[in-house]
Amino acid sequence: MRTIATIVLTALLFVSPHAFAATYTNVTVTQVLTITGQSGASLCYYFTLAGVTQADPSVPGNPWFAISTNANTGAKEQFSLILTARVTGTPVSAVVTTGAADPDCGNAKVNSIQF
Repeated sequence: MRTIATIVLTALLFVSPHAFAATYTNVTVTQVLTITGQSGASLCYYFTLAGVTQADPSVPGNPWFAISTNANTGAKEQFSLILTARVTGTPVSAVVTTGAADPDCGNAKVNSIQF
């Protein structure tokens, strides 16, 4: 029994955190918000998607996605896509999370957005 537990634990250690990421396709942006991050050093862009009650399993029951400007050179471009989608009502082709909460913004960290 101990051997099986060791094998399972070892296998889980080698699983990429992206394996737990969430992907949403053809979704409409419903809310957009901009707030200074928890550290005060960066800006956080938040948004929600229609019909999504949990953005990522890493933040159970939280529908908010987060894009941090801290060490993210594409944050403004990602936010531009989200804002454009919200204003025009155009669905976003895909939103993919990293499978973890953003350490500065506290919500599901966005990995990529496709418009």
